[in-house]
Amino acid sequence: MDAIVTSLNSIVKIIFVVLIGIYLRKKDHFHDTFKKDLEFLIVNVALPISVFMGIQENLTRNLLGSFDMSVLFVAVAFFVLYILSFIANKVFHIRVGRRGIMTNTFTNDNVIFIGLPLALAIFGTKAMPFYLIYYLVNTISTWAIGIFFIQNDTTEKNEKSSFNWKKLVPAPVLGFAIGIIWLLIGLPLPEIAGSSLNMVGGLVTPLALLYLGIVIADAGLSSLKIERDTIIALIARFIIGPAVMFMMLKFIQQTPFALSGLGVKVIFLMSGMPALTAMALLVGQAKGDTKFASNVITISTLLFIILVPVYLAIANLI
Repeated sequence: MDAIVTSLNSIVKIIFVVLIGIYLRKKDHFHDTFKKDLEFLIVNVALPISVFMGIQENLTRNLLGSFDMSVLFVAVAFFVLYILSFIANKVFHIRVGRRGIMTNTFTNDNVIFIGLPLALAIFGTKAMPFYLIYYLVNTISTWAIGIFFIQNDTTEKNEKSSFNWKKLVPAPVLGFAIGIIWLLIGLPLPEIAGSSLNMVGGLVTPLALLYLGIVIADAGLSSLKIERDTIIALIARFIIGPAVMFMMLKFIQQTPFALSGLGVKVIFLMSGMPALTAMALLVGQAKGDTKFASNVITISTLLFIILVPVYLAIANLI
């Protein structure tokens, strides 16, 4: 019951902010220029800082050194999901503008805004080491790999034929790289700098949800529908992703690197989180199919609350 309540609380917060974005856009308080400014602010300023601070606050050099082969096994599961996403894009002829979304929905998820509070609510602070294993792999996968599939999946032909250095090193990737280097070097972060950066990085979630509301308002609420590609994405996020992680965890348990029962449950639960909220922003900046991205994010978030008890029951079978 606690798991359902925690999930519901997180989802209600998300829906509330999205509805504000929809309302203000419908009332013409948010103009087209604001939408573009919002994209720039989040993707190029707040998001890189958020990624940087997330690394500084959630990871340490000692913690990185303490991670054993379980990190590698989880990473292999992510790699398998990337391969499956490429196959799905080919087999189902996913059109340009949606392929990067499909790849990221297969592989990466909302492990921070929903995953962390849920893990702590269900398992307590003992879950943190195992949560961080998944967080580390998911963060690297999203900001060092997944983002490139979105950046290069544009519907604007003229952009595909020209070199764009910003696509070579997107700002969030730069934030991730600097964050890892800063952590490994062990440079101290002054308290005033940390609090200031946290303030800016904290803008990501609320502004990303407002942006999602704007996109939904522009498309119309009727655009939130279950179509073929959305069904494929939802199956990938809630069935294929957890199934691959389930098999990988079963394999780990047969090796000398077997995880505790708690570790198995935490990592498996994290593999079934909804689609990444910031994906709509990244897709918008890349000139991809923002309507499809918003559709996948919104519907996956709403469906997730139903699936939490199912995932917990399945985790007991590993």
